[in-house]
Amino acid sequence: IIFYGDKNGAAPAGAKGQLTVVDNDEITLVKESEETSVFGKTIRVAVNVAHNVAFTAGQFDVKLPEGMKIASQSLTERGNGHELLCNEIGNGLYRMVAATIDNTKFNGRTGALVLIDVEVSGSYTGGEISVSNVIFSDANGISYSIVGPGNDGETTGIDGVTAATVKERIYS
Repeated sequence: IIFYGDKNGAAPAGAKGQLTVVDNDEITLVKESEETSVFGKTIRVAVNVAHNVAFTAGQFDVKLPEGMKIASQSLTERGNGHELLCNEIGNGLYRMVAATIDNTKFNGRTGALVLIDVEVSGSYTGGEISVSNVIFSDANGISYSIVGPGNDGETTGIDGVTAATVKERIYS
């Protein structure tokens, strides 16, 4: 999804189709919490976005290894009337889009933007959660590609998650 124009319907010169790779902005994943119950394990992952431009919308893909699935997702207080949509593309790949019809800016420029609750089943045998295909746009419809730390085209990931053991399920 690429967003064009501004809320007044005017398209700035040269904006249509423009994609800028930003140098100082980044996206990271952080494991916020982990909860074990008789049904399994759920982890909460925060998608942190740090940016210099005032973004009004954005999208990114989340890749989960086999044995994990998204249970829920929500915007943090950085959302400013935005809606968060999520669609499973397939094979553990989910696309998330945050946007508003009013073209309002996200609150703040750093910190968690999206919280994702991930269910970890007993069939999980390893692998990391990662984010890619990160594109945000400003009120003028200019799109910006954001990469992970180091700006080498790779995004961050979370690994080291383990499936809940039978003992953890019984005694939690």
